[in-house]
Amino acid sequence: MNGNRVEIKIDLNAIGRNFDRLKTLHGGKGMAVVKADAYGLGAETIASFLEEKVDYFGVATVEEGVALRKKGIKKPILVLGYVPDNKFSDLIFYNLETTVYDYETAKKIHSFSGQREIGCHIALDTGMNRLGFRHEQSEELKKTLALLSTTVRGFFTHYASAERIEAQSQTFGNLLSKCNSGNSELLIHADNTDAVLNGYRTGNMFRTGIGLYGGNGSADVLENVLEVTASVVQVKDIKRGESIGYSATYTASEDGKYAVISCGYGDGYPIAFSNRSFVAINGKKAFVKGRVCMDYFMADVSDMAVRRGDRAVLFGNSINANTVNDTFGGFFYEFLCNLALRAERVYF
Repeated sequence: MNGNRVEIKIDLNAIGRNFDRLKTLHGGKGMAVVKADAYGLGAETIASFLEEKVDYFGVATVEEGVALRKKGIKKPILVLGYVPDNKFSDLIFYNLETTVYDYETAKKIHSFSGQREIGCHIALDTGMNRLGFRHEQSEELKKTLALLSTTVRGFFTHYASAERIEAQSQTFGNLLSKCNSGNSELLIHADNTDAVLNGYRTGNMFRTGIGLYGGNGSADVLENVLEVTASVVQVKDIKRGESIGYSATYTASEDGKYAVISCGYGDGYPIAFSNRSFVAINGKKAFVKGRVCMDYFMADVSDMAVRRGDRAVLFGNSINANTVNDTFGGFFYEFLCNLALRAERVYF
């Protein structure tokens, strides 16, 4: 039997084309967000491929930024999340920029940086209610800007949903007006993939993460860049009345054939897909039957010519991000990150 147990094929050129299209539509600079190992697809490889195209990279942790620097990435890198105090030295040594979302963080960064500046982006909370200064914290924001006057590189916010972009964009503008900055070189970034595709341009830089891979509602507009497959390791004849999988959640209503596929929730294939998802084998749909196990799941192949060694397509072609979100009741971000847990990545 040939092929990896679970394999993710990743089209780097398609990722590049998706970024190019978003940048053309937006017209400004572009940040590629490659946090969580580029959503499980390999941050170092993807960042190396995109470096000549992008203006910035975004990561979630200092460790992710350090890994890119060690790989040789030279473009600016912004840590979009929380940075522990004991990682401030890495920000300086590896030339990473960081997020400031409250006055306490500003004071810590100011006291640590000394003669070596740490570039900062100010996070403004416009309705996500996660990190960032809220509109009623204008005095705290002013004190932060006074303290970090020479180190601020930009301002940004995070949209909560495609339906709230308009309202959050207006709130972002109101908060920016309180910053009283006449520096035209500051980066203003709010627009994500959805915002760009819907014609927004709030600021001079956009951020895209999952959109690079055809996700987050963009599956019908941008290219799908990957195919996830797993091996059929056995085909079993099941009699009417026999159950399949743990807890007997599925019982065969008639005699049939079922493929055992080498992927399970230990590989990131969600238990929630039990008895509701499908895969493609030799171009035909095969529906998942029984509870997804840690290392395997089973699919009904009664009307198909399937044999040991065939590959089941878990994602790709007709099974795209919208299918995951809508048909299976999943969440593409989680689905993609988790599927990379034990998969072999193949780039082309």
